[in-house]
Amino acid sequence: MFEKWHKDKRTSRLVTRLIKSDPAIEKKYRAVYKLYAEYLKMIYRKENTVKRLAANNRR
Repeated sequence: MFEKWHKDKRTSRLVTRLIKSDPAIEKKYRAVYKLYAEYLKMIYRKENTVKRLAANNRR
């Protein structure tokens, strides 16, 4: 699910706003937006590591 959201360019901010739009939904699905935010952090860290390694190999 998170991979599809990432490919669809859904930001963690958008997911959080949607879930927080209703208190009952937020109570039930709070973990979803927190997990998605952590997923995105992991993806960005991997992307940055790959870029850094590629830059070091060019030198």
